[in-house]
Amino acid sequence: MKEVIIFTKASCLFCAMIKSNLTKEGIPFYDVDIVKNHDFWESIMNQTGNDKLIPTVIIKDENDNSGLAYVPGKDFKDTDELLELIKKNI
Repeated sequence: MKEVIIFTKASCLFCAMIKSNLTKEGIPFYDVDIVKNHDFWESIMNQTGNDKLIPTVIIKDENDNSGLAYVPGKDFKDTDELLELIKKNI
């Protein structure tokens, strides 16, 4: 089974939109607030080369630490495109 982890911030409209879309689609996800989990977020930014762009999504196999990372502007342009990437890869 794959896990969807979304790095978000409470004030981010795009983050709220993708979380709402995932909920409507019945896709479970873990929401990681980048403000409350700053050290974890810094680690993800270092691994992905992300420059503080959210929502960043990680899809990983729950049995190991490998996975896919999707960064806004690099891997997707809008929440519809991100939703399709998630559905395709879970």
